[in-house]
Amino acid sequence: MKNIHDLKKSQENISFFAGNFFHIMLPVFILLFISFLILSGVVIPLLRERHLQYKKELCRTLVEAAVSALESRNSEVVAGLITREAAVKRASERLRSFRFGDGKKDYYFIIGPGTRIIMHPYRPDLENVDLEKISWGGDENIKSLFGRMRKIAYENGSGYVTYKWQWKDDQSRMEEKLSYVQLFRPWGWTVGTGVYLNDIDEELSNWKNTLTIAVLIMTGISGLIAFFLSFKTMRLKERENQALENLRLNEEKFRSVFNYSPFGIAVNLLKNEKFVAVNQAFTELIGVPESKILSFTFKEAGIEQALKNELDLNKLKTEGNILNREIKIELPGGDSKTLLYSAALISYDGQDAVLSMVVDVTQERQMEETLMQAQKLDVIGQLTGGIAHDFNNMLAGIMGGAELLKIQIGDEPSLQKKVDIIIEGTRRASDLTQKLLTFARKKNIVRKRVDIHDSVREAVTLLERSIDRRINIRINLNASLSCVSGDATLLQNIFLNLGLNARDAMNDGGTLTFSTADILLDEKFCLEQTRYITPGQYIEIDVRDTGSGMSD
Repeated sequence: MKNIHDLKKSQENISFFAGNFFHIMLPVFILLFISFLILSGVVIPLLRERHLQYKKELCRTLVEAAVSALESRNSEVVAGLITREAAVKRASERLRSFRFGDGKKDYYFIIGPGTRIIMHPYRPDLENVDLEKISWGGDENIKSLFGRMRKIAYENGSGYVTYKWQWKDDQSRMEEKLSYVQLFRPWGWTVGTGVYLNDIDEELSNWKNTLTIAVLIMTGISGLIAFFLSFKTMRLKERENQALENLRLNEEKFRSVFNYSPFGIAVNLLKNEKFVAVNQAFTELIGVPESKILSFTFKEAGIEQALKNELDLNKLKTEGNILNREIKIELPGGDSKTLLYSAALISYDGQDAVLSMVVDVTQERQMEETLMQAQKLDVIGQLTGGIAHDFNNMLAGIMGGAELLKIQIGDEPSLQKKVDIIIEGTRRASDLTQKLLTFARKKNIVRKRVDIHDSVREAVTLLERSIDRRINIRINLNASLSCVSGDATLLQNIFLNLGLNARDAMNDGGTLTFSTADILLDEKFCLEQTRYITPGQYIEIDVRDTGSGMSD
């Protein structure tokens, strides 16, 4: 049974391999066919035309250079520097010796008046003879050929001629040739040179053979690559089947981790930001059941505005992830929470999505804020205590000096009065520093009988010496029963903090009022409060200011 299963699997692999190989090679064969069509129908004709144009330009340039040299010789004749016979001889010898092209086989020729060949390096037998007596293997009479060249030069000044001519110095072989001729009118010469056209076909044939070999090599390489890719694809398919099975098992494990993670996890589609998957921790954090939240968007869950204000959702789309960023969100129920937010772009069911993980750190941040405030107050208390202690030491020296001075001045009433003013001022300053030291010291709460009115007055005394003089402080102490059980220092600190808060609200000055009154709290009022309060007689302490206040 196992052998039959293995045989069937091998047949499936071979069939898959053959089909895959065919699909890979089919575009290659189509591309080769199109390449051959383009090569033979477009590239080769274009190359032939470009080569022919190049040879025409070469001939024209060479003949124009020769004519320019003849003009130089003729200018010497006109200037009387040399005789015409000497100039003609020197010019013809110069052109006769000049060679160019492959193997230095190409040359100049000169046709004189009356179709007489003045100079031809490879056919000296044509020079200064009757051309009609010359027999050769061309398609037309040799005299007619040179007559045609001379006619083009005289009528047009210059031009191209195509004809059959012997292959270089081999008179038995005739090949197609292209010549350019130009008239040198002062001497009646038709100067020309030519190039063979058969080497164009040879060069194009070499190009075609080279390209064909290259295409065949590329075909072979493509076949090897296709074979290799097909083999690799077959192996990958086997691995894919195994990976799918592993994926199924891993998905079950992931689902367990996703559902039971203590951190809130959610998946939103990127195109519309709708939730498509959430775990239990996320629904508990948002306070909305899973069946309802799966129809929510970021905005409806209270997250979108936080992302825009503090994270920029576009940045997530650009960079692909956000790690451990703190955001504040407004929940659908109206509460707000501080979250540690992380997100990454993923693919979910073939669509772009955002995987989010949130951790509720609301209580931690509240505790940190409380701790920081306590640390600030502790620093202020230490600073206040240090300053008050040093100031108290200085006051002790002033007080001692004033008392010694009072003894030394004797019975001088005017001086005694002034010294008494110093002593009284020093005493009052000492009382003030004692209050500051009381405010700054650390100790356990001590409950005892405290007069609220005394605590208010002491706080006002400190405020009058520390806040803006433009702020007027008033006291309306109307409570008949002002004694309570409590800690005098803590009560005084409360009044000081309220006064300082009021000061911050009155930058341009104003009025700060401390009032007390008797109040009776009945049972109905006490039951409506969130904290337990015993009905009975209380003292109400009211602190008001004329500042700008805060928004709703």
